[in-house]
Amino acid sequence: MLSISLGPIALSVAPVLLLLAVWIASWTATRLAARQARGAEFSGTAAAAGQAVFVAAVIGLLAARLAHLASNAGPYLASPGSMLDLRDGGWHPIAGGIV
Repeated sequence: MLSISLGPIALSVAPVLLLLAVWIASWTATRLAARQARGAEFSGTAAAAGQAVFVAAVIGLLAARLAHLASNAGPYLASPGSMLDLRDGGWHPIAGGIV
């Protein structure tokens, strides 16, 4: 797997790209909502648009992880602490996308 090294920290490229994509989508939603308000001050509605994108991404990622855990319950029940180890790459992208 590709990774970016920042001193002693190694970051996987896929999560970094996902974080960047969510940030860009949230920023874009905020700007588009503010532009649509036309002339009004930067309102809470514009900020809510960006927050909605962020919340949707978090809920989708949580659903993707829970679907992966459910479909591979055997190994995770043998070692319950491994459910929290996100480095195993266990995500169910279809479930996350649907949610």
